[in-house]
Amino acid sequence: MSPLTLTLNTGASFPALGFGTYSGNPGDTHKATLHALRTGFRHIDTAWGYKNENEVGAAISDFLKEQKNVKREDLFVTTKVSDTLHKPEDVEWCLEDSLKKLGLEYVDLALVHWPIALVKEDEGDNNSGFKKDGDGEVSVFRL
Repeated sequence: MSPLTLTLNTGASFPALGFGTYSGNPGDTHKATLHALRTGFRHIDTAWGYKNENEVGAAISDFLKEQKNVKREDLFVTTKVSDTLHKPEDVEWCLEDSLKKLGLEYVDLALVHWPIALVKEDEGDNNSGFKKDGDGEVSVFRL
């Protein structure tokens, strides 16, 4: 039985079931992602804001080294741009940083994590902190 796949308007297809990599504990993401790949997951979903793409990338690398019959192109890797990085120069920076942390030459799909743009806490630092207004509410980016 082959896994259920979805087809994009470009004709590219990918596994409908993906493994999400959000984890609050350092070290857990590598173990969980490696286990998911070993059990058959081929769609890995991560995000710059999870701050664990280095572990996801290490798990992918370890898996590909141990499973010589699986190639990078057999995997479908999705990442997401943080809500605070929607300016064009920030999107480019975020995607380049994700590729570096993942240790990959490309991702198969890059998404906007949330369809709202939030103000960065510190404009000089590409971080995922949200700036809050005087009432403690998260500030939404306005053009």
